Amino acid sequence: MRNMKEQGKGRGRGKGNSSLHHAMPQRSTRTSAALAPIIQSSNEAPPSTPEVQINLPTIYDHSPTPSNPVCGGLLMSENDGSSKSSSRGPSVGLPYPLNPNDRVHLTPINADVFVEKGVTTTVTCIIKKHFKGPWPTWRKVPSDVKELMWKTFQEYCKWNLEHNSKIKNVFDKTGKTRLRDMLADERMKAMKEVGATNIRECKGMDREWITKDVWDALINNEWGTDAW
Repeated sequence: MRNMKEQGKGRGRGKGNSSLHHAMPQRSTRTSAALAPIIQSSNEAPPSTPEVQINLPTIYDHSPTPSNPVCGGLLMSENDGSSKSSSRGPSVGLPYPLNPNDRVHLTPINADVFVEKGVTTTVTCIIKKHFKGPWPTWRKVPSDVKELMWKTFQEYCKWNLEHNSKIKNVFDKTGKTRLRDMLADERMKAMKEVGATNIRECKGMDREWITKDVWDALINNEWGTDAW
């Protein structure tokens, strides 16, 4: 009788273990199903943040010509070629931006000059590039030539649209003073080269950025006259 009870207990324990054994996998399956979305979500890459596109309100409205930079090879003094500061060491104008977004951004802090380094030198280079007539002053440079210089300047620099008139005024003032000083430097250098005391003795000379015909016309019609 005792043996039969023990066997019964053993069978009872066996049945209990069997039911427990079968129930556990079912709970594991339900748990796995519940965790599946969480596991899948943790394995997914986080959504990317879209890049912010910034469009500066500039006046640039024409394509640059990378093959024709105006300042290539031209060395100036630190104060843009003025004979008063030629001892301060060489500097160059702004590099030509192959990408319009790389143009130097100007801020009109000063009403008379550009404060950003290399900008005034670039104006000097632009004047040299487009100086094709006997124009002794900025006022006598034709309007269409000034407009061409202004458009060339826009290929190197950019600014906010509301600063357009201020930047244009500084550009004109810079062009006026630079052309005056550049022509004065050329006259002084030419007379020194030939040991002359009168500019009339310098006719027929070749200058770096002034053709011989334009140079002679300036001497005959402007610098060599009694009115000058």
